[in-house]
Amino acid sequence: MTRSDAFNLILMIVGLGVLLVIVVARVGSLGGIYSGAAGVTGYAHGGMEYATEAGDLLRPFGQGDFAPLMSISMFFGWGLGLAVNPQYAVRILASRDARSARRMIWISLALLAGIYFTLSSIGLGMRVLIPTVNETLSTDEIFTYILNNDLYSEWSGFLLFAIIGACVSTANSQLLLIASSCSCDIVGALWPRPLKESTLVNLSRGAVMAGGTLSLLLALSPPASLLTYGGDVWGVFSVTLLAPVFGTLLWERTTRTGVCAALGAGLLALAVFYPLYYAGLLPVHPALPGTLISAGALWLGSVLSRKKEAEG
Repeated sequence: MTRSDAFNLILMIVGLGVLLVIVVARVGSLGGIYSGAAGVTGYAHGGMEYATEAGDLLRPFGQGDFAPLMSISMFFGWGLGLAVNPQYAVRILASRDARSARRMIWISLALLAGIYFTLSSIGLGMRVLIPTVNETLSTDEIFTYILNNDLYSEWSGFLLFAIIGACVSTANSQLLLIASSCSCDIVGALWPRPLKESTLVNLSRGAVMAGGTLSLLLALSPPASLLTYGGDVWGVFSVTLLAPVFGTLLWERTTRTGVCAALGAGLLALAVFYPLYYAGLLPVHPALPGTLISAGALWLGSVLSRKKEAEG
């Protein structure tokens, strides 16, 4: 991890911690957030599709894209999908030994779960404190709007800076990934002769420019909800690549057959669960069942292939 990444991560964790303390203090207690959420009704803002009825915020199978079970299971898209990013695999492979690599994975998973719980608690607490905002906002705007208006304090500038730091850290890592993948993994691997260092630099610059331009175009005409859009995109990576990538790192008995089975099962799960999800027939995010099926296929394929080898 680079110093800038570490700084941004610490800034984000401290910012979320401070915000959770502020919300809990205003509600009265952490338990008060959840007991209060059970009684919230009405529209949170003008952009909501469904009005909240008493108990909806804690009812697992509620309505809309952000019902409790849907929001929790979206962790398999946002959290675990992002974990498949090759830069994280490189850092794990660079560990001094296998034990350190496994420890890094479990600590990272615990940290992700903690951040997700903190964000969920902050969101519920904000809804308890401000049941309705008299503005027409999108889901992506509501957090910063409340932070800069209804919950404004001397900490607001620091908290917004922490959010920007997390965004910059993510943008840096993605642009670095685009640059290295294009120049080294794609062009460098396919080119018959080793490329000059200046050529690699120019290819990286071109890839960053192309990626930045596409991001700008997406920002000018964003999806209806970046939260669901990002969860859906990263869910594809989680379902198809999480088990093959981390299975080979965590389980020494993983085989090539198991990896192929995981990829095949993941692709099949995408073809089955995503249409059901978009049709409103799946009560959880498709990354949850898809990732579990892919992991099961990795285990089963590896066990069967090793058994076949032993019998042969």
